[in-house]
Amino acid sequence: MVRIPRLLAISDRTRLEGGELGPWLDELAADGVDAVQLRERDLDDRAFYELACETRRRLPATIAVMVNRRLDVALGAGCQGAHLATDAVHTGALRRRFGAEPILGVSTHSIDEIKRARDAGADFVTYGPLRPTPSKPGWVDVPGPTGIEKASRHGIPLLVLGGVEDADDVTTAQSAGAAGVAGIRVFIDTDRRRRVVAAARHAWPDSHSPSEAQP
Repeated sequence: MVRIPRLLAISDRTRLEGGELGPWLDELAADGVDAVQLRERDLDDRAFYELACETRRRLPATIAVMVNRRLDVALGAGCQGAHLATDAVHTGALRRRFGAEPILGVSTHSIDEIKRARDAGADFVTYGPLRPTPSKPGWVDVPGPTGIEKASRHGIPLLVLGGVEDADDVTTAQSAGAAGVAGIRVFIDTDRRRRVVAAARHAWPDSHSPSEAQP
């Protein structure tokens, strides 16, 4: 059975000291994050594949590795799945071809997109933000807690993406019906990350990582 991430840390090595993912990945593992999404859009195909292989080797099997938009890279590197854009190759086609093994997440921005992802066989969606965020200046449509509560009622686990800054936001997300949280900045700062992990353990005490992960 696929187990849904509660804490999905999205990578951006340009924001890390030295521009290296390795030390950050080690910190995520030590602190208890249960999934990582590789999202290094500037890399060419070979470099991205090699990074996925190294990430999977470096992290313990209890942490799922998701590859942004590239299920082919994920499967080749032995990762657990891919996180897809809502306009990517139809999730249902991928599910029929590859079965239940790869975890398939989908980025969504509306209730209709959430329903389409659910009907196509996605395992979870990301949706948000919880509040305005510096990474999306001028973002007009901010669902906030009320919008997230409505979005979480549609029969597919929802991870709040954007605007999660600290432990209180985890509690707010869980109260709104979210299955977990995802983000970039919140997982970079050590103190903030540890507070979020502790809050997630309290909010989702049944949280665990995919049991089929392979090193």
